[in-house]
Amino acid sequence: MSRRRGFTVLEMIIVAVIVLGLLIIVCTFLQRGSHYTRETEAYAYAQREATSFVRRLSDEMSNSVDKWIEYGPGYVIFLSPLPPDGAGRAVIFDPASGDLTWQKWVCYFQSAADRTIRRAEIRLDAATANLTTEPNPIPTLATFQSLPENRREVAARSVEAFSITGAGLASYGFSVSTRATAAIATATDAQKQVEITLNSQVTVLNSGI
Repeated sequence: MSRRRGFTVLEMIIVAVIVLGLLIIVCTFLQRGSHYTRETEAYAYAQREATSFVRRLSDEMSNSVDKWIEYGPGYVIFLSPLPPDGAGRAVIFDPASGDLTWQKWVCYFQSAADRTIRRAEIRLDAATANLTTEPNPIPTLATFQSLPENRREVAARSVEAFSITGAGLASYGFSVSTRATAAIATATDAQKQVEITLNSQVTVLNSGI
């Protein structure tokens, strides 16, 4: 009569160790995959904020006039021929001269307190095609910063730095850095940070006015 042989304690321990090792390997891969996914999401968010802002500033500033652009650390102010308060995207030309009719001042400025770049605009006292003198009102950075909250829209979030420099021949270079935090519980604060910097250049089309 044959006897069935069971597993010994040693064999069961060996099997348990092998299974545990496999589980650890699988969990490690899953954890790394999760970390990578969250880092990618953070990077995509930072990239999206910076790219959207760069595109918007380039489009709007290129239609300005080089003669009255003011810029400094973290801000730029320029004239725009677009209707105030987003009332359309069509520019208006002066019927007599055929020149653009300027409608408003626009300012983009960095707000370090909430890590944003804000966009604000101020309507000119009267739309004008004559730029022999600077159109009134003549706003400063402080003027835009003191506008009510609902007139200072957020143009970009999670901003670490914003700068603009003159590049000559009606061209301007600007740089924006955005930072996002990846939701990784096991990472240090430094390891959670994902930062990107975008550099671009814009040429003002109405430089000869």
